[in-house]
Amino acid sequence: MSGTLVANALLAEAPVAGAGDITLTSTIHWFDSRKKEHSARPTPALLHERFQTNTMNRVGVKYQGRRNFHGSYWFSGTARHVRFESGFEQTALLVLDFDGDVAAISAQPFLIDFGRKRSPSTHVPDFFFVRRDGTQSVLDVRPVTRIDEKGMNSFLATHDVCASIGWRYDVFAWIDPTYLNNIQWLAGYRHPRNAPPAELERTLLDCYARPKPISEVVAGLPQCHPARVTAWSYHLLWKRALTTNMRTPLSEHHLIQGAEHG
Repeated sequence: MSGTLVANALLAEAPVAGAGDITLTSTIHWFDSRKKEHSARPTPALLHERFQTNTMNRVGVKYQGRRNFHGSYWFSGTARHVRFESGFEQTALLVLDFDGDVAAISAQPFLIDFGRKRSPSTHVPDFFFVRRDGTQSVLDVRPVTRIDEKGMNSFLATHDVCASIGWRYDVFAWIDPTYLNNIQWLAGYRHPRNAPPAELERTLLDCYARPKPISEVVAGLPQCHPARVTAWSYHLLWKRALTTNMRTPLSEHHLIQGAEHG
């Protein structure tokens, strides 16, 4: 996940007592797309289940004084909405979407019961997703400043359970503010309605054969409305057909280049 600090290093450096036995005591519980309940031990056999289509294991409820922001994010990579339970989870979805490699994703996909003698005894990961190469991944989301001992123990145990199945496991914990601001801006152009017409896409990409700002491309396409050229350019940046330095704030003077020429 580009631009993020994924807490795998923390997981590797903080072994938890009894972690080696976690797969012997744990059980995975989930509801499939038809809301039928299933349970199984964490083994590679679960690689053949379709967790990316699961019904949410937990649905947040509204109540007075609730601090977390709940909602749905339109995931352009799948053209479907994905639920989130906090603003930081929404950010994680945005980053995954911009990554462009996610073929399917589900929220709160299953519950892990670690066994009665552990604390915490259960955990519901935030997201399960499948990359286009078939790699299956589990993602938890928590700001690094809020990862306490209890949270770390939960992440460590989840890491071991995922490893026993063959799932990749990450914790999304931080993102560079400038990078986030840039992809939030580009996300406003992620919908296909902002894509250039098929007959103009090649022409537009050729305009970016060498690094140049959008303003220069707009001037070179007088037959097209400047607002449309700008929207098309930002959409192609979102789709990674164009590239630029995402570590500095985007502007009309930002140098952009075709990905095939970069």
